[in-house]
Amino acid sequence: MRTYKRTVVAEASPDQVWDYLADFTTTNEWDPRANRTRRLAGDGDAGTEYETHVSFLGRETRMVYKITRLEPHRRIEWVGHNGTVRACDVVEVWPHPEGTVVDYTTSYAYRRLPWLMDRLMSRPINRLCDEAQVGLQRTLSERIAS
Repeated sequence: MRTYKRTVVAEASPDQVWDYLADFTTTNEWDPRANRTRRLAGDGDAGTEYETHVSFLGRETRMVYKITRLEPHRRIEWVGHNGTVRACDVVEVWPHPEGTVVDYTTSYAYRRLPWLMDRLMSRPINRLCDEAQVGLQRTLSERIAS
C-alpha cells in the first residue's frame, strides 16, 4: 500500500473548513478525478456511505466509500473500494495562525498484482494528488475563506 500526503493552508476557521470537508460530496468541487459523488446512507457520522464515480487514466469507475473513523472537527477517515482497488483517505484539520492547516492523506492497495500495480500507478497517482492539492487550495480559498 503506497501513501500520498498533501498539505494546504486555508484562511478560513477550522470549523468552516471541517464543515466543508467532512461532507464527502464536496470532492466533486476540488478533486479532479471525482464526479457525481452522493451520499448513499447515514447522517455524516461513522458508517455513512458515499458513492463516487472516479476518472483515472481515461477510465471511469465507481467507488463506494464509508466513514470508518471520525473525530469531529479534527480527523475523518473514509475507506473506499471497487473490484480493483481499496483506498483509504484521511483529512486532518489543525488550527493555524493564518487560519487552518489541512493534511490530506490517501493510500491505495490493489487487489491483483499489488507490487506491480503499486509501481505502475505511483507516478499517475502522485500527479493526481498534486492536482487535488491545487484544487483543494483553490476551492478553500474561493468558497470558504471569501
